[in-house]
Amino acid sequence: MLGPLVLTISNHSNDEHLILFQLHKEIKWRSRVCAHRGYECTLPVVCGREYCPRHILEDPTAPYKQCLHTYSNGERCPLPAPAPQNTVHDNRKDQGLCFEHARAAMSARQRSGAPPPPVTTVETILHQLQHYVRPERPRTTSCASAVSVVSDPDDGPAPHPLDPFS
Repeated sequence: MLGPLVLTISNHSNDEHLILFQLHKEIKWRSRVCAHRGYECTLPVVCGREYCPRHILEDPTAPYKQCLHTYSNGERCPLPAPAPQNTVHDNRKDQGLCFEHARAAMSARQRSGAPPPPVTTVETILHQLQHYVRPERPRTTSCASAVSVVSDPDDGPAPHPLDPFS
């Protein structure tokens, strides 16, 4: 009976060493730093590459190229953009743009396709303010009211408030 128990402990120990080895290997792989030569860049590298996203354009084999967006001063955006893939189904309008400029282009396309805002007229403004008009309540006499309002007969009939919606 002692034999299988030792074998089980031995297998457990081997599994533990294997998991520990894989864990160290993954930690080492994930902690790789960028291979940029200008300074010591400590950003993590892009999966399967030797450069970080900021310096990935230095890798000639990377599937990235410089963003095609040009600023008003004539300079191009320095961020990486996915390189165009020559496929029949990939005819996006934002192809060759980095993430930020692709998002801005998509937002501009959505805004241009949206219906224009309604024209602001006096009627639309009055309609928007209609919830401020109080409905007329029937007047009731309360026993708690000790003050009575007496109108001067010289004033004539009391003016009625104007309703701009009628």
